[in-house]
Amino acid sequence: MGNFDEDIKRITNEVLEDGTIDGIIREKVVNGFKEAIDNAFRWGELNNAIKKRIQETMVPYIENYNMDEYTLKLETVLSEIIKQSTIPDQTRMIENFQNIMTDVPKRDWTLEEIFDVYKKFVAENINTDGMEVTYDDGVSYEYFEVSAEIEEDDDKWYKSVFEDAHLDFKVDASNDEENEDIQFRVNLSKYNKRDYYEITFRGSPDIDKLRFMSDFEVFLMKLSRYSCRLVGKSTYLSADIKPTKEPEPSFS
Repeated sequence: MGNFDEDIKRITNEVLEDGTIDGIIREKVVNGFKEAIDNAFRWGELNNAIKKRIQETMVPYIENYNMDEYTLKLETVLSEIIKQSTIPDQTRMIENFQNIMTDVPKRDWTLEEIFDVYKKFVAENINTDGMEVTYDDGVSYEYFEVSAEIEEDDDKWYKSVFEDAHLDFKVDASNDEENEDIQFRVNLSKYNKRDYYEITFRGSPDIDKLRFMSDFEVFLMKLSRYSCRLVGKSTYLSADIKPTKEPEPSFS
């Protein structure tokens, strides 16, 4: 037993003299500092201060960075995928995505300009089932009315510096029930000291739904995505148009 006690004393002296204890204490102190610093960076005022500095520095840099090179690369990749795809739904989905990601030619649009896009879209996509056929000047489907109207939303129960409105695109044809999918509502918002509306149109957030979106829906999403503005004084437009599709002549 005496030898065991002597061994403990000897080992203790060696540990104290060779710096082992110093190393252990140093390691624990360093770990303590490390944990304290990690916690400081994870939450608290230090974390908030660092995050604020990063945002102040990086956000303006990213906003001002020219992404044209990467947009062109994305366009090239999407075009190649469209060419190689043999699935119609997949091709339509990628084409719509590509179109939405492509910048609009300008930021300010009049109601007349947007209405022209709508008229062309309706003429090409209206369901002609049940529409009358006329033979006055060749063979064609009957004319029908389309309209675009801005109406202010006056049902707010609170006061706001923003004036909300909506823009309705409607079709008035003999087979209205067959054409509900080509009528749209766009939300508008105007700061009361400005003379233009901000355009807001929300499509489905599900990327898979892109394959079902019409060309006009994609157009409206682009206007919204690129913060386009509705300018001018027009609040109501209408026009008589006829389908682009021509009926088969029947003289029975």
